[in-house]
Amino acid sequence: TPWLNPPPVKMALLLAVLFVICDLYSTRAFIHPRVDSQSKEATPWPMPSSFSNGSLTVSLDPTQIKLAGNGGSSNLVSQAFIRFKQRLSTGHLVSAPQNTSHATVVGSVTTVNINLAELNAPLNNATDDSYQLVIDSADNDSSFTVSINASTCYGAMHALTSLHQLVEQRYTSKQIVIRGVPWAIQDKARYAHRGILIDSSRHYLPLDTIRTMIDAMSYVKITVLHWHIVDEVSFPFQPAKGAAGLGKGAWNPDSTFSPSDVQGIVQYAQQRGVRVMIEIDTPGHSASWRFGRPDVMADCPKTMAANHELVTLDPSNEDTFTLLGDLFGELNDLVLDNYIHLGGDEVVYSCWKESAAITQLMKEKGFGSVRHQAETAAVHVSRPVICVTVGHGDDMASFQTHDCYRFWNMLQHISCSWLPPLWHCFNVA
Repeated sequence: TPWLNPPPVKMALLLAVLFVICDLYSTRAFIHPRVDSQSKEATPWPMPSSFSNGSLTVSLDPTQIKLAGNGGSSNLVSQAFIRFKQRLSTGHLVSAPQNTSHATVVGSVTTVNINLAELNAPLNNATDDSYQLVIDSADNDSSFTVSINASTCYGAMHALTSLHQLVEQRYTSKQIVIRGVPWAIQDKARYAHRGILIDSSRHYLPLDTIRTMIDAMSYVKITVLHWHIVDEVSFPFQPAKGAAGLGKGAWNPDSTFSPSDVQGIVQYAQQRGVRVMIEIDTPGHSASWRFGRPDVMADCPKTMAANHELVTLDPSNEDTFTLLGDLFGELNDLVLDNYIHLGGDEVVYSCWKESAAITQLMKEKGFGSVRHQAETAAVHVSRPVICVTVGHGDDMASFQTHDCYRFWNMLQHISCSWLPPLWHCFNVA
């Protein structure tokens, strides 16, 4: 049905419902000013930090409006402005209430002036995506200007989204207008992590579907796509380097993601102000790995006989860590984000307990029971492969080898998966 692959606007409406539910506990949800006493609200979504507006109506012609300011020298802003005009031209607009059709149009918007404090800011969990948006006439004449000031291009993208949400189309004349001018909007995110998780392992998601999700996220300023790309039931990612064999765990040859596919999604998302955080769940949820690399799976035939999806990676095998290094190293070259999610949930300890190699290793290391100590064994036999392959920039310099492997300690610190930095939550020093 169409709802299995909805268009971006419909998807955005679905995501907006999530914001309504979350915002019910915010006092701002109950003090929303109206544009005027006779019409529906026409304000950006989610609600800005603060705003004020007037009562004038101005027109906007997407074929005539121009981009000005230093934001025009940013390729990301220029592309966002083109998309903004395309949405206006293709009818992706809210219909203005019919009882406002009598309002006189006092002028037209001719210019969008975008100025950035930093032209080449990276997109990560610390990016400043706040913005200021003003729609007014400098000399009280009929020419109106949209002025956007933002620290980064990503704040400017959000400002253009808010501007799009202010634009309406008159029902009969089809004239494109903005009501409530002059506008003055100040906005910044209440939460640095505003995300949606997709799972392409249990149900393969075509690239167009993922791009549709990203478009919808950008319409409501959700900025993190948590991509659970592989899991126990399938391994659709097709590594091209040392971990290449893992791709045999895909549902079929057509349900896969090549490295260039992943890189393309990351770039598409960045162009819309959306981060992509890849998740590779380990050491549990790894049954699909056995089709390409059975040598790194724990030897637990009785556990697998009960449920073949309960098999886990083998922390007693040096090849396991070589494979992890190859896999995360390749992903690190594909993604732009400074986080890769390492999973770490629902390890089946009976599999580790059944493995003679793992129990022997625990005995040699002086570890106790499997339930309490098997994960500690996994930490202490680890190697620094993830520490040197995950992340970008100088952030890695302060990390200790054992910090990077605490994710194999199954303590269910779910919130730590997105609190910066990830491995400080799991410090075992």
